[in-house]
Order: sequence, then structure tokens, then C-alpha cells
Amino acid sequence: MISSNILFIIGYFLIFLGIIIIFVTMFMFLFKSIKGKTETKAGGIIFIGPFPVIFGTDIDIAKWLVVIALIITLILLTITLIPFITGG
Repeated sequence: MISSNILFIIGYFLIFLGIIIIFVTMFMFLFKSIKGKTETKAGGIIFIGPFPVIFGTDIDIAKWLVVIALIITLILLTITLIPFITGG
């Protein structure tokens, strides 16, 4: 059984990692835009309960986001069902 303290630390680590990734990508786009004109593609996933809402500016981005949303949904479903499967 995973302790709540460990989950708390993992949560903070994931939030910190996400912030670092956001800053790194911001600086990457900043330096790319200084060099010359670039084409920007964007998209996102919003989870409303168990249902993902996917949006994007390009069909390729939307396809990748569908795959990512399915993976996240399966992970969340697995984490939710573990106590019922193990009987805990």
C-alpha cells in the first residue's frame, strides 16, 4: 500500500516537473521566433470528470492528443479500480 506522504511528494514533484517543462518550451519558442518566422501548432485536453475534451489547431496535434487522452484515461481508471480489485 502506498503511503499518503509518498503520494503527496510524487504530486509535488509532478507539478514542479510540469512547471519546468512549461518554462523550457517557452524559451524554446522564444528563441525560435527570434531566428525567423515559425508555424505554431497548439492543442489541449480538458478532463471533465472521466471524459476528455480535446481541442487543437491542427489535425495531427488532435490525433496525438486523442492518444494521450486515452492513455491518461486508462491510467486514471486503473488507479481508481485498484482498491476494488485488491479488496482494500
